[in-house]
Amino acid sequence: MDIAYIDQLANNGDGCLHKASVISKVLMTISIIAAVVVSTRIYQLLSVFIMLIILTRINQLPLRKILHFMLYPAFFSMVFALMYFRYSFEAGVVIILKAVVAAKGMLLLITTTPYPQIFGMLNRFLPSMVTDAMLFTYRIFFILLEKIRKSLIMIRLRGGFRPSNIIFNVKNLAAVIGIIFINAFDMSDRMYHIYALRGYSGNMMSNFKWYHFKRNDYMPIAVAIIIIAMVVIF
Repeated sequence: MDIAYIDQLANNGDGCLHKASVISKVLMTISIIAAVVVSTRIYQLLSVFIMLIILTRINQLPLRKILHFMLYPAFFSMVFALMYFRYSFEAGVVIILKAVVAAKGMLLLITTTPYPQIFGMLNRFLPSMVTDAMLFTYRIFFILLEKIRKSLIMIRLRGGFRPSNIIFNVKNLAAVIGIIFINAFDMSDRMYHIYALRGYSGNMMSNFKWYHFKRNDYMPIAVAIIIIAMVVIF
């Protein structure tokens, strides 16, 4: 997942969700997750999915790129869906739709809200150590994924991958994981010193008013109510 691209969408967007407060968008996301959990029919999940697609278009987000991001949960949910397809086709489709709709809800949140605001809001409810760890992990995780991808490409280019030799492949993969593990420790240490130079002393301060209600908050709150109503009534 291109974390830099997501950050660009969240910080430079001009849609109504971008202008809404963090708390209203988080409540909307919670309602989406709740709807996914309680939904047991295909039409319920499809209704929520269509509404999220409409929200994406209204907020001028790149629909094709976001749908591309959603291929990941769709692919991995297939592993569980295959077990349900034996008994019921609908049950298998529901499993896939649950993963896709939940991912779409989270993508809508992170593409319309800068990540410091999300962690700043969590800092009001969770210990600062927990939110700081989440913030650091959020950044490092995607950086390490990119490093792993480049390392695997380098191994292939240098002949370090042989389809017919599993032991040889596992040995090289273990070496890559070891190098990435060492880089992760070095990266976390450097990141801590960078934040310390910028005034970090064990607590990430948030200087924005995430709790102020705005006119644009009516949309995410209305969407949350509609989604819950659709699932409960229909």
